Amino acid sequence: MMHGPCGAANPNSPCMKDGKCTKGYPKPLVEVTQGNVNGFPVYRRRRRPPDVLKFRGREYDNATINQWVVPYNPYLSQKYNCHINVEVCTALTAVKYLYKYVYKGSDKAVITIETVNGESHRGTIEPNEILRYLNARYISPVEACMRLLDFSVQGKTHSIVQLTIHLENEQLVTFRSSDNPDQVLTRGRHTMLTRFFELCASEAPENQEEKAMVYQDIPKKFRWDAKPKKWVRRKQFQAAIGRMVHVSPRDMNKFYMRVLLCRRKGPQSFEQLRTVDGVTYETYRQAALKLGYLEDDAEWVACMTEAAALKKPYELRQLFATIIVYSQVSEIRQLWDQFYDDLSQDYAYTYRALQGQEKEDLIQFKTLKSLHDLLQINGYAVADFDDLPQLHQYPALVVDSLLRNSLLRRELEGYDQSILQSIVDQENQLNDGQRAIYDEILQAVDGTAVGEILFFIDGPGGTGKSTLLGHILAKVRLSGKIAIAVASSGIASLLIMGAFNVQNTSQVERQVDVCDLQAIQPEDADSEDQFGNLG
Repeated sequence: MMHGPCGAANPNSPCMKDGKCTKGYPKPLVEVTQGNVNGFPVYRRRRRPPDVLKFRGREYDNATINQWVVPYNPYLSQKYNCHINVEVCTALTAVKYLYKYVYKGSDKAVITIETVNGESHRGTIEPNEILRYLNARYISPVEACMRLLDFSVQGKTHSIVQLTIHLENEQLVTFRSSDNPDQVLTRGRHTMLTRFFELCASEAPENQEEKAMVYQDIPKKFRWDAKPKKWVRRKQFQAAIGRMVHVSPRDMNKFYMRVLLCRRKGPQSFEQLRTVDGVTYETYRQAALKLGYLEDDAEWVACMTEAAALKKPYELRQLFATIIVYSQVSEIRQLWDQFYDDLSQDYAYTYRALQGQEKEDLIQFKTLKSLHDLLQINGYAVADFDDLPQLHQYPALVVDSLLRNSLLRRELEGYDQSILQSIVDQENQLNDGQRAIYDEILQAVDGTAVGEILFFIDGPGGTGKSTLLGHILAKVRLSGKIAIAVASSGIASLLIMGAFNVQNTSQVERQVDVCDLQAIQPEDADSEDQFGNLG
């Protein structure tokens, strides 16, 4: 089963994007299959004897033809009489992939039907980016048949019981405004957790086994009856797994209570849960620390281990940022190294076609940049944590990242130099007042007091303010510097070359007063361009 041809031989192939094959072809030629830490092996693709292969009127290099072979299984291809790509999966991440695949919904596709008047349509097909945002779906005949006949498209072996967690007297209660307050209080009094405490405190002979169980093991022997709100012992075996809801480390007290519930067997109350050797501690963290659950960053390793099995890489980076900002992690670099593969999994997949040190540098830079953006939300940066790798270790990638931004790229590449030069050549047409302001502002631009000087230009309509600003902007841009012009209205922005409307640039409402603030946040990419990189 062959891929392509694509690349230089067929730049209009559907798999091509930005001049590269999105599927990573042609693959490298290797003599021995190599394992990959990300779970994607590099298959053996041996070089063949030099020769020329002809197929459907095309000539192919026999020596490198193995680079285009798509991994397949002959038995499956013959049985189903179709093309089936079969890959070896060597990582546990396949579980998350399969879970996402079951619940993500139907496949999506963009299809256009065009009529060509008797001519072969072989020109360049420009992608319609608007169509990519349509909420469309593609249902194959096989899937349609399965659903019309009401056949099962998935199966499960275990049922998952979600176990609630809450602090003492902080039960989550939902009610309507017309409900009786007394009934609302009664309805919210008992929860899965409080009933678990009651089971452990019971002296009934049939409940003694529960004294040796942790909270998340209860669904194996009991089922939750939602109407009377109590645990009922199962009469028949049922494959059930209890899983406590995830708690963010930001909610410190509840987080450490969850740590205790994961390990302490048979607690009879909230108070007993934080009691160790007869001493009742004020916080759950103190109790967990006394029990040795928090030594050597074990709590954060356990937290990240559990999250890595459930969360996507971006969500895992959010959790990692929260942990290092709000918690006392003794070995941040060790935690980073241990979970680096999980934190960078999405970028490792994106750049899987690259090889060598270039690939490793790009993956680590992208992961660090994403973590840096998340840390900035909390007022921190990667540079605040010396143990972590730093962005300045990749200067070329930092510059490339800045240049990829649409705003900076437009300012650096979006102006015709000849037009700018023609405007600068007409600076002798400025009157004395305009010339004085022009010279003073350009002197400040070339000075060293960056960001410390503000100018206010005022005058009646028709006195040449827009003309003056146009000359200043052209002079600065022609010198290779960045000049961002922002106007208070759409009409004003049309009078100045390259000007933005203030609502679009800084997200300021049109009707403002002295108490209004910009909606743009410090962590936004646009704010970094406007303020962080321009001094």
